[in-house]
Amino acid sequence: MKGDPRVSVVVLTHNRRRELLGTLERLQALPERPRALVVDNGSTDGTAAAVARRFPGIHLIPLRRNLGAAGRNAGLLSADTPYVALSDDDT
Repeated sequence: MKGDPRVSVVVLTHNRRRELLGTLERLQALPERPRALVVDNGSTDGTAAAVARRFPGIHLIPLRRNLGAAGRNAGLLSADTPYVALSDDDT
């Protein structure tokens, strides 16, 4: 089933690979299949590599350092849908 082209979900993460992978699994299980954008806030635990390996279709936005909640702005700027939901890596 193709995803809803109107909705993106920006997921912010920092060194929480396990939690993030679970969140992405749940997002992909939604019937609407929203486009997911992951903002990696400078993780050092292999988060980016794990996402790329397990979810190659997810748009990954790597930041060089942890910007805290401001990292969501990178995801918002990359979203190309009229509706954007914000999520944390453990939601």
